[in-house]
Amino acid sequence: IDELRKLTGMPQAAGRIKIPARVIGYFPLENRLTISVGTSSQVKPGLAVVASDGLVGVVQTADAKTAQVRLLSSPRPFMIGATVVRKASTPEADAKSASVSGLMHGEAPDRLTVEFLDMNAPIDIGDLVVTSGFSELIPRDIPIGRIVQVYKDDEFGTRVAQVFPAVSLGRVREVVVLR
Repeated sequence: IDELRKLTGMPQAAGRIKIPARVIGYFPLENRLTISVGTSSQVKPGLAVVASDGLVGVVQTADAKTAQVRLLSSPRPFMIGATVVRKASTPEADAKSASVSGLMHGEAPDRLTVEFLDMNAPIDIGDLVVTSGFSELIPRDIPIGRIVQVYKDDEFGTRVAQVFPAVSLGRVREVVVLR
């Protein structure tokens, strides 16, 4: 798994114990996976579950031998803090752009939504979206996906980005739970 992490450029989760697991059930209509580790491996609800491409979801429940993972594609009220990493354009532009954080929730297996309170948030199509790290259990900088559409929601005074997930959930066979 560490070799896959290096090959795909996925950052190390500093200070985290990595518990490898196999996907033993995929239930897209229920927005969940069943994985082959549970409480006997110290897996508990709230822990991040990642694949080589990025965040898959969060452990929802666990018994001794298995755990249920709530997928990123899950609709509200399930939300995760997300931060936009701007595309590199010029050093001057990068110096001026601050990271922007919002809340991400699922819409469909191939579409996530991030809402930003700042209507003028500096985001653009192609920008990378990663975990914000504003959670005790989900480390920062785990890839979530790339922005494919941006619009303003004048009714709620927010800026909204549609994100294409980094992980193709139907193809995930092995994951790591971060403890």
